Amino acid sequence: RVIGELLGVPIEDREQFRWIVRDAAGALEPMASADTIAAAETASNTMNDYFRSLIAERRNRPSDDLIGGLIGVRDGSDRLSEDELVATIVLLFAAGFETTTNLIGNGLISLLRNPDQMQMLRSDPTYGHGAVEEMLRYESSVQLDARTALEDADIAGHHIDAGRVVLTLLGAANRDPDRYQDP
Repeated sequence: RVIGELLGVPIEDREQFRWIVRDAAGALEPMASADTIAAAETASNTMNDYFRSLIAERRNRPSDDLIGGLIGVRDGSDRLSEDELVATIVLLFAAGFETTTNLIGNGLISLLRNPDQMQMLRSDPTYGHGAVEEMLRYESSVQLDARTALEDADIAGHHIDAGRVVLTLLGAANRDPDRYQDP
């Protein structure tokens, strides 16, 4: 609900997205079935169409919300392409909608599996901010993400051409023993 409010999605439109975002997130499952991928594609197209329509509406009636601000960037000197604008809004909406719910569930499970950490948090609530950050790392609700290389790069002995899409494995990075003492 919060991300819908920040973006300025009309309240009467928000409930439909609970299922649409869930279906779209199915594409992120490493072993997704053909049916899951098809449902994700349909959901993604639905979100893209919805936000393209909302952007057009906001251009006619400007708003003081996050979509209005992003339209200002798109139409101003910092230039986002129309596709980048739509993709950014869809990403913000989906990430704010689905991952927050998953973070709460994953965090609770992690605390139940680590009662010493739960007791520490209960005894001193000032650990709350750090606990949330650690939950985001330890049990990330997003396990992979696609990125486009903006320039040629060589990473760990592999050459990546500019424009190539690369999948980042956030779950693996968040448990990298070279980065974290006790991943």
